[in-house]
Amino acid sequence: MQTDEPKWYLEGFTDEQKVLQRIPITSIPFRVGRLSTLPLPLNFINISRTHAEFYEEADKLMLRDLGSRNGTFLNRERLEAPAAVAPGDVVHFGTCEFRLLQEDAGLNDPFMDTLSFEAQLPRDLETGMRELLDMINTQAVQPVFQPLVRLADRTIFSYEALGRGTLDNFFTLPKDLFRVAGQLRLEDELSRIFRAASLEAVGRMPKPHALFLNVHPAEMQTVSRLLKALEGLRSEYPTVDLTMEVHESLVTDVASIQAFRAELKELGIRVAYDDFGAGQARLVELVEVPPDYLKFDISLVQGIHKAPQQRQQMVEMLIKFARDVGVETLAEGIEVPEEAEACRQLGFDSGQGYYFGRPKTVESYQVDSPTLPTPPPVSE
Repeated sequence: MQTDEPKWYLEGFTDEQKVLQRIPITSIPFRVGRLSTLPLPLNFINISRTHAEFYEEADKLMLRDLGSRNGTFLNRERLEAPAAVAPGDVVHFGTCEFRLLQEDAGLNDPFMDTLSFEAQLPRDLETGMRELLDMINTQAVQPVFQPLVRLADRTIFSYEALGRGTLDNFFTLPKDLFRVAGQLRLEDELSRIFRAASLEAVGRMPKPHALFLNVHPAEMQTVSRLLKALEGLRSEYPTVDLTMEVHESLVTDVASIQAFRAELKELGIRVAYDDFGAGQARLVELVEVPPDYLKFDISLVQGIHKAPQQRQQMVEMLIKFARDVGVETLAEGIEVPEEAEACRQLGFDSGQGYYFGRPKTVESYQVDSPTLPTPPPVSE
């Protein structure tokens, strides 16, 4: 619908030069996005091709998100459904901020120049989002690798690939990076970049027997997309022995996890259930869809050498149960020699933790050290 005289305006910055512009909403629907053919094109990485639109309903100007990845916010609250707008409202398309003005309703009002809103938009969104998007766009990440060790002979049989951010003046640890990514619904993209960087580096790794890669829970919401990405990695790195780690909390739907397991098998990729025992030990699923590896959570391993007998017996029973269904067991979070020895005696096949090695870059590993040094004797 065309109007003779524009009644509504968007005021904000449409380019990196930070030149304040006032854009008339002259046609309805009025779409915003990265496409140059739209009424308001915004050429930024955090803007979707068609991001959001204004439209009319019952003589009201309405705003709705068009399924954008990074969201549309009205007065700092993310739009989950269409909403009516009013003069003075602040709209964010991703991180691009605009103020809504209406003819004869504040265009010359000096107080409209200093609006401030406090609501549900995360406090670090505007700063964290830009840095995270920059990090993803430039792939400013570095993989680090932690050894997985056979407890019988202390040999490294694999490495778990982990990621770190390398963007200046920004978070480096995954827990912080995924927290920001979660606000933007970009956990799957961040996880994908970490995996790609890890496999790129694996060629420079000293005698990499195998590689364990993590799956973020958000990726299991779109399994087809995850499988397509893994298919691409397998095609690019056909000889690398890969295992995907899936958090035990995701192993709830037997049919779905069976299908996922079958697809990975077709790609020659093993499966590990991660953090087993952190919540509800899913024994039925373990029998129905047994993984190749079962990684016991640190909460079951830490202090196991001095734990009550009942706890040790429980862990030993779970280890035997896993072994009976053909699953290898791994103890996570081993930090002292006493824990390592107790885990070996309880029957764990392998272990992982700071005692065997902290996550390190490829360059930090010595090519001539495929076996860990002999640990000190366990104190009586």
